[in-house]
Amino acid sequence: MDETGILHGLVFGDGYKNNNCSTYKLELFGNKKELEKYIPEHIYDEGYSFRKVPPISKNNAYLRGFLAGLIATDGTITKDTFKISSINKEALI
Repeated sequence: MDETGILHGLVFGDGYKNNNCSTYKLELFGNKKELEKYIPEHIYDEGYSFRKVPPISKNNAYLRGFLAGLIATDGTITKDTFKISSINKEALI
């Protein structure tokens, strides 16, 4: 999995863009706080918004990473499946 893809998924799920700045922040609570050790202090996008679904043209490793990050923030994993819950309709389509 691509580390930038994972970071993109984390930001997409629980992040926001700083006002008047090109960096993003993550607010993690509860069990998600464990993820903080993997997140850099300053998060910069890759030329497109981390608050948007990545383009399908990204490579498979990136897209798998994005999905893993999104599941880590907005997902629930059970024995046989996973579920993503989001107020962002774009993430669920």
